[in-house]
Amino acid sequence: MDVENKIEQLKKVSIENRNSDKKEIYIFEEINFDNYEIGAIINEYEDDSFEVYLYVKGEKKVASKLLLKEFRDLIEAKEYYKEILTLAKSGNLDKIKEKSAL
Repeated sequence: MDVENKIEQLKKVSIENRNSDKKEIYIFEEINFDNYEIGAIINEYEDDSFEVYLYVKGEKKVASKLLLKEFRDLIEAKEYYKEILTLAKSGNLDKIKEKSAL
């Protein structure tokens, strides 16, 4: 599998959001595979909203803010986090790309 090429493809489906707003990591988990890592993260903004997304990191490339969603409710954010963490643990970059393209 050409991970760097797949990461480059994933970068094309990443979602932009509030990059300049102050936020802190609420929770995250990173899963290591042979030559890449996939992480799931919840960030909390100062206005008590949350963003949840995946990132994929190879040796030279990173695709972030994959499957990004924002929530006002922490319980909903945690439910979505569990969903994408399961996807992350599968390690299937093609499945992440497929789900991101929807």
